[in-house]
Amino acid sequence: EISNTHAFWGQFLNEDGNINQERAKRFLETGKPDFYSALGIIPVEDFLKKYLPEERKGKVELQDLNPLFAAFELKMKETREKVLNYDLDLTPEEVTQTMNENTYLKEFLATEMGQRFLALAQKAVALKVHLGDTPMEGRDEIIKGFEDHFKYITDNKFVSKEVTI
Repeated sequence: EISNTHAFWGQFLNEDGNINQERAKRFLETGKPDFYSALGIIPVEDFLKKYLPEERKGKVELQDLNPLFAAFELKMKETREKVLNYDLDLTPEEVTQTMNENTYLKEFLATEMGQRFLALAQKAVALKVHLGDTPMEGRDEIIKGFEDHFKYITDNKFVSKEVTI
């Protein structure tokens, strides 16, 4: 399968950064490249066991995605996709319901700033614009209030873990 990545298209450049005429011509004539892209996934620990120089092996500190942050990001993504799907033409009540289904947002929406954020989101959906483009008094303060409320999660995206290689 042909993939639209640098890894694939790089084969058509020579060492000077110019088009490799011979390879490009073959591809245009046959529709088949000389090389296909491949993606391999390997756990960091396994990669380090194989490639880390012996003198650096031992205890190594790695960063791992904080499970709390991962769950938060997933829930926020799901909510964004529903709310920002303008084809659905959500009513203000449906925006409220969708946002309250998100356990993280539900707590925030119970606050005064959360209610202001909800009004901003409802207006953004009605106008079919992003929050930052929504004409509303105090918009920037509301968005900052939202960001500040979740700062304890977003500031701790990663957790350290020590492994022995």
